[in-house]
Amino acid sequence: MTLNRQIWYVLVAVVLISFFTSFIVTSLSATRFIEQQLTTENTNSANMLAQTLSNNGKDPALLELTISAQFDTGFYESIRLSNTQGDVIVERSFDSSSTGEVPGWFASWFDLEVPAGEALVQDGWNQFGMVSVQSQKRHALETLWSRAITLFVIALSTAVLAGLCGRALLRNVTRPLSLVVQQAEAIGQGRYITNKKSPKTKDLKKLVQAMNKMSEQIRMQFQKELRKLSQLQARLYKDQDTGVYNRSFVLERLSAHFGVREERLPAVMLMLHLDKLADLNKSFGRKNVDNYIKAIADKLSEQAKSIEQELSCKVTVARMNASDFGLLFENVADVEQLERKINDCVSTIQVHEKTQLDAQANWYASADFTVTDETVGQLLMRLDEKITNAEARPTDNNTALILSHTKNSAPLFTDKQQWSQTFQDALEHDKVQLNFRSTKDRSGNLVHLENSLCLEVNGHILNGHQFIPWAQRLEFLSALELKAIEKAMRFSAENDSHIAMNLSINFLQSVPARAQLMKSIQQYKKACDPAKLWFELNEFEVHSQQKLFADFCFSMKRMGCHVGLQGCTHIFDYMYDIETFGLDYLKVDRSITQAIPQNAGEVEDSIPAKMCQLGQSLGIKMFAEGVDNEADIESVLAAGFDGYTSKT
Repeated sequence: MTLNRQIWYVLVAVVLISFFTSFIVTSLSATRFIEQQLTTENTNSANMLAQTLSNNGKDPALLELTISAQFDTGFYESIRLSNTQGDVIVERSFDSSSTGEVPGWFASWFDLEVPAGEALVQDGWNQFGMVSVQSQKRHALETLWSRAITLFVIALSTAVLAGLCGRALLRNVTRPLSLVVQQAEAIGQGRYITNKKSPKTKDLKKLVQAMNKMSEQIRMQFQKELRKLSQLQARLYKDQDTGVYNRSFVLERLSAHFGVREERLPAVMLMLHLDKLADLNKSFGRKNVDNYIKAIADKLSEQAKSIEQELSCKVTVARMNASDFGLLFENVADVEQLERKINDCVSTIQVHEKTQLDAQANWYASADFTVTDETVGQLLMRLDEKITNAEARPTDNNTALILSHTKNSAPLFTDKQQWSQTFQDALEHDKVQLNFRSTKDRSGNLVHLENSLCLEVNGHILNGHQFIPWAQRLEFLSALELKAIEKAMRFSAENDSHIAMNLSINFLQSVPARAQLMKSIQQYKKACDPAKLWFELNEFEVHSQQKLFADFCFSMKRMGCHVGLQGCTHIFDYMYDIETFGLDYLKVDRSITQAIPQNAGEVEDSIPAKMCQLGQSLGIKMFAEGVDNEADIESVLAAGFDGYTSKT
């Protein structure tokens, strides 16, 4: 029961008790007074009438006329004249069985006990008889009833006025109390908010201040742990001189790419080699060369962001060693456009600035696809071999890099019109397919089925990596995802299962798509629990669209759905206010989880374990991606993950 309702109950009880108490006291007092007044009136009327009858003649007609005249001039219940033997000579009476507007229950409760007034009638010196006068009680009851109604109206008006005043006062009390409750719930969910407005009530003000202090202390502790994780990641995965990733991080990304067993687009690795670094250090000084290399790294990072936006791919820039940079391109569908971007990138760094150092710096480049059943070492060896060949023929260094398609890297179509027709056909003929993989908890129980977007094209099933970049460029992605969502919702309703649906940032940017999604969820809620719907986006897509993602999280949480992120690597590096998003879960990328140490004593201090601790402190479930065998399961559970995602 709420405090508001309790106070209303107390208020009603106080008003009722006050009303009945005052009603009973007033009514009893008024009853006694009326009884006395009626008794006196009966006595006086009887004496006056007896005197009149004694002075008049005793003719029966005259007696009846006198009594009738008296009866008609007042409110009498009865007037009776009887002789000395008790026989009635004349009697006039009024039928008082009806109490008029007074309810019967009220009349029975307040039955007036008024004795009749009696007086002797003389005939000369002899006693003639006895006259008895009884006044009416109806008017007295009506007076009591009227006073009761007036008292009730006054009590009701007082109650309403007190209720309104109490409600206004209660609002001032409960509003800050509600904010404190919301703050406590937010802290329980890992959102460390503070109440900026302090209530005027001293007790509540102290409570709000204490809650704010606790929330701030917890938030500062979380930020401290966040900085520790960022420093640990920077120490392990960042090059200290340039600020880009180091060799270890790229190798782990490549290992994760090769370790994925499902069919996907091959990645492209670009290697950039600065020739004769030692000679440059001697000629221009180590510090000047280091500044030059840092400028090149900054330029590569800018170009990587531009390529990510234009080609909808993930680009990782890393310094492989003192003289080499590596750029890893993942999920690129348009290879021809990527070739142009790579050659633009190489041309830019070959002539960075018109300085003597820049003129003497000689860069060599090589690029190639990842190949199925290949190892990371074999890929790097091929790239190094190409650079060695280029160094042996320095006159050919300006030749454009050409990415030759292998069997597994050749796209299905290379023409925009063909892709456009394929997407249109998929929407019209319902060729959007469901492709599930399981997300399980620590006990191996199913948490949800994660659905990734797939298409049936010419009898073959294409996974999202093979066509999503084209669908995004041709503005079909939102419609395809909406089709997949509706199909997944039907599957969830029919099989009573939890379904996680992958969304792109393009879907969030499409107002019609989001409006249709809300309608679909409303329809789903009529028959099923919306908590069975899980929506997730890739971390690197949300990086530059955090406000849009925050709005989406708020909308979905209000609908009762779950929201999370997948492919997480360095989310805690840039999403410092992650607790405000209300995320339910994070799926950590395989490139992070495969780095869990084999030594049990080192697991707790590893990056995956630290990420789990931070996420779980915010009430976020942490899942590991790409877990395919028992050894991987044991490893991620030892690191503290709440579950894992596997292909089966």
